[in-house]
Amino acid sequence: MQKIIKLTFVILTFSFLGGCASTLKPTELQSVKTVGIINQFPDTPNFVTIGTTIFNNEYAQINDPNFSKLLTDTVVKRLENKGFQARLIDEAQRPNFDMIIELIPRDVYATPGTYGYGVNQRSAFGNAMQANTYMALNIAPYIEGKKKCSACYLQKLMPINIEELPATWNELSDADKQHVSEVLNKNIELSINEILMQTGL
Repeated sequence: MQKIIKLTFVILTFSFLGGCASTLKPTELQSVKTVGIINQFPDTPNFVTIGTTIFNNEYAQINDPNFSKLLTDTVVKRLENKGFQARLIDEAQRPNFDMIIELIPRDVYATPGTYGYGVNQRSAFGNAMQANTYMALNIAPYIEGKKKCSACYLQKLMPINIEELPATWNELSDADKQHVSEVLNKNIELSINEILMQTGL
């Protein structure tokens, strides 16, 4: 029964990836040479287990800033490969760039305890479901102050091979931390490249 619950959960989550209602056109990008990236994601990913009641819920963080750096670095690398000059900026630097890209964290559809990126596992009546890494975001490109992509949303869940997560990241073994990190890094890179491709970048 537990395996059936896990399999069903994986199928449902992988089927909801999102998309863009409109994309950037090549003509809109002709005048763009410099791109400023505003990363609105939390500095560290979430590490959350959700139980049958609120008394069984545990909310923690993965205390490693490298995941946020990878998110931004993946955007920069893709844009540089497309011929743009790109870097992370703050709000005050907006006027200095031809295009701005905002990375906006979102919740995973119908999944409590998710925001932006991280690790999540749900359980029901003591039965642990599939543990996953996740990415959920909107991307908002602006050219000359005007938003150029509407409803650009993506969510992606990738399973991790841990039967039942502890309450906090620090309670994982070193081997399990490495495994989770590898899967989450892969999820970040794949998600960023996929949503940028969907927007026309």
